[in-house]
Amino acid sequence: MATSKIPLGESHSLGNQGLVDSKLLNPNGLCPSLASEAWNTATCPAVTKPLPLSRASASAKPSPPSTASPTAKRPHSEAESTEEISDDDPRLQYISDNCNQVRRKIHDFINSGAMKVGEFQSAIGVTTGSYARFMKQNGPQSGYGSDTYEAAATFFKKRELQGIMMPKKKVKKADEDKKMDVSDIHLDGEDTESVEVYYTCDEVRRKIAVYLREEGVTKAGFLRELRSMFPEPKPLQSKQLQDFQSKSGPLAGNTSRVYYAAYVFFEKLRLKQGKKKSKA
Repeated sequence: MATSKIPLGESHSLGNQGLVDSKLLNPNGLCPSLASEAWNTATCPAVTKPLPLSRASASAKPSPPSTASPTAKRPHSEAESTEEISDDDPRLQYISDNCNQVRRKIHDFINSGAMKVGEFQSAIGVTTGSYARFMKQNGPQSGYGSDTYEAAATFFKKRELQGIMMPKKKVKKADEDKKMDVSDIHLDGEDTESVEVYYTCDEVRRKIAVYLREEGVTKAGFLRELRSMFPEPKPLQSKQLQDFQSKSGPLAGNTSRVYYAAYVFFEKLRLKQGKKKSKA
């Protein structure tokens, strides 16, 4: 929906404060420090004590040594053949990712096409409301008390223990570049980096989230195209996109290069596809 022009000089800050869940206590009863913005893994050591062998496993005939590297991860296509890990496995009680890291993993997992949002919510057993509230927050400590944080962190930890790699879209660069190419469309003010922006930051964020889920679109390819939205290509890193997407509010992120470049890209894409402009 179109709105009034957004001044690019203003800024908007967010403040969120999360809670510490008792499940974050490691087996030694230590709680991770919340004094720093980043998770301090030194205060929350991983479980290293080996589990006792069951009678059945102790008497089982040893399997021949594997020729594969002990640190090699199985491809996603082999997920069905991986050994199941119980929800009571003590290794799952140690959550090493902070809230922002879990949110990024969720975004990457959904954008890969592995699951739709509703399917992921069902897989980790959370409600739509819990998921939406957690994903709207921003900050490494914002959301520690959320059911979605605990469930999603456990989901990805279990996959990690099973050696399942994060799924990635299989996209040919040439096909992706062709899909995103809007170089034949020119906007007023484009040559002086002064295209008038009529979408709020939240509206641009929604467009980015939807576009990254499309078939044949990757985050890397999207960033390549955004760099070309300036008169002289400017560097744009994955972290800048993540930072912009993690904010919330109509003006939150309006000084970001991602905001301007994404608006220009989507406006040119709209014209190329012959779609009508959104009405207020």
